[in-house]
Amino acid sequence: MVNNMGKNGHEDRVSVKQNLRKKLIIKTLIEAAEPVSVAEITKKTSSNYPTINSLLSQLKEEEIVTELGLGESTGGRRPTLYRLNNEKLLFAGIEVGHTNNLLIIMNIENRVIHSITTDSREIIASKNPLKMLADSCHNQLISYLEGAGIPRENLQGVGIGFSGDLFKHFSGTKENDLEVLHRVERKLSMLMKIPVLIDIDVKLMTRAEKWFGKLKNVNNGLCINLTWGIGLGVIMGGTIQQGAHGHLEFGHITVREDGDLCYCGKRGCLETIASGHELEKKAREKILAGEKTMLTEMIKGDVDRLEEDIIVTAALEGDIFSIELITEAAKVLGVQVANLIKLFDPEKIVINGTLSRAGRLLLNPIRTEVDKRALYYTKESVPIETSDLGKTAIALGAASMHIHEFLKDSTSDIVKFI
Repeated sequence: MVNNMGKNGHEDRVSVKQNLRKKLIIKTLIEAAEPVSVAEITKKTSSNYPTINSLLSQLKEEEIVTELGLGESTGGRRPTLYRLNNEKLLFAGIEVGHTNNLLIIMNIENRVIHSITTDSREIIASKNPLKMLADSCHNQLISYLEGAGIPRENLQGVGIGFSGDLFKHFSGTKENDLEVLHRVERKLSMLMKIPVLIDIDVKLMTRAEKWFGKLKNVNNGLCINLTWGIGLGVIMGGTIQQGAHGHLEFGHITVREDGDLCYCGKRGCLETIASGHELEKKAREKILAGEKTMLTEMIKGDVDRLEEDIIVTAALEGDIFSIELITEAAKVLGVQVANLIKLFDPEKIVINGTLSRAGRLLLNPIRTEVDKRALYYTKESVPIETSDLGKTAIALGAASMHIHEFLKDSTSDIVKFI
């Protein structure tokens, strides 16, 4: 699907229109999720039969669409059925974490065909973490593609998600705005020799919930990433919001004026009370002070091995100390969730991230605090749920950025007028 260039360097209008219509066909095949006939595609795209038939032939030559043969007759001639070639258009998504990186490869039908988790600590500690990240991800991608016998050019792009603090580390600047983000995108694209898009983790998580998860049909919703830190994604009017500088800093709102010092340099942030790293800190202090807990055995007495995921596991197995840690954090979080409901009037709130695995141990105290403070018209009407997407949400959202870019404008009015 390459655009032809005119004499003056402008894309040929006919070629542009054809490519947009091809993308509309691809979008139609994705949404159908089953083999579709030319007549059905023609109807769904409001096009004419000869045009769709011609474009399908081109997509077959490009190996993007596969012809499956004849379907069942509904009274006339048996229709020829088409579906997408799942290996032709691939998109990678990477979540860069404090201890691990998760890399996935997704096909055009939003199915994950490859997933690998690797240790990220050596990359983060290196002198040039951005180059080391690029080299590591590039090698993993090429290794999989070659092993599976898939041409490298089938990979259309890579999406990468960072937490705000990690992005500052990899970008090498204290700034964290959209201009810096685009500069890092260009650098990674050059290093990896493939288009790269970057975004902050919670926005990608929100994108994944909007595309694949519990916010799929929600026009006004909130997504909370409750993990090492605390992030917030906002959907309003069906669109993911990002603010003037690309951030909505829920984790750094002040909840205690004279509270603990946060890594952001301010005191009393929500993250100093209710985040995963704060739970780790409290657990270490209490264990070193002699607290009796299942955690001591789980970490074999080495407090440096303690992570929020282990605390959640212990809580789910009935460890009272871990349950109390999560309950205390959830109560504080619940007060702020009530404030979010008053501010944004959402249809639904979805919580993901490591701590969301605690399920009802987390949700029940949050809901109790929300109900105490909710206005009468939102008291029962705003569901608060944990995500079904689990650990893959950020990587899914990262890969979907390129799918969105690939299909961009396919349903635009430009198709009608150019």
